[in-house]
Amino acid sequence: MSSAPRVAVVTGANKGLGFAITRDLCRNFSGDVVLTARDEARGRAAVQQLQSEGLSPRFHLLDIDDLQSICTLRDFLCKEYRGLDVLVNNAGINFDTGDPTPLPIQAEVTLKTNFFGTRNVCRELLPLMKPQGEPDEEPKLWVSSIITCRDLCQHLPKSGLMDYPLTSAMLCTKQTAIIP
Repeated sequence: MSSAPRVAVVTGANKGLGFAITRDLCRNFSGDVVLTARDEARGRAAVQQLQSEGLSPRFHLLDIDDLQSICTLRDFLCKEYRGLDVLVNNAGINFDTGDPTPLPIQAEVTLKTNFFGTRNVCRELLPLMKPQGEPDEEPKLWVSSIITCRDLCQHLPKSGLMDYPLTSAMLCTKQTAIIP
């Protein structure tokens, strides 16, 4: 029985840091790289851009706010690769300071995506992680936002978010560590 090909998945990969990570993985990872995005047109455009550079990413639609979308990706990985080797959980959203939506609603939407969406991706995909290294060694994962509380707070209006009780989950919604 031949072993399944190796696979890396990058969520939120159609632009910015996710796109750069996907490009680097395509150049350096010995396996398939799956670029995911919630907008199919933008995701496919990102894949085409990388293909024009001689790289070969695959595309898969993924909206981390939609559990069915996450499960569809999980099922695809099980069928095509019998698991997952690398997960870069990059998808997320930022506050739009120009958006007239009340701040509590923006905060709720941001938490839904950046905390609960990220958590749901981890819950569905981490069980697929293939062991690396020693036969009895468990996979290790570190997923973190590069935004800091200081960075977030300096861009907020003086009245607004600071008028509401803050929790570390609200400020650092994308920070997750799973290291056995």
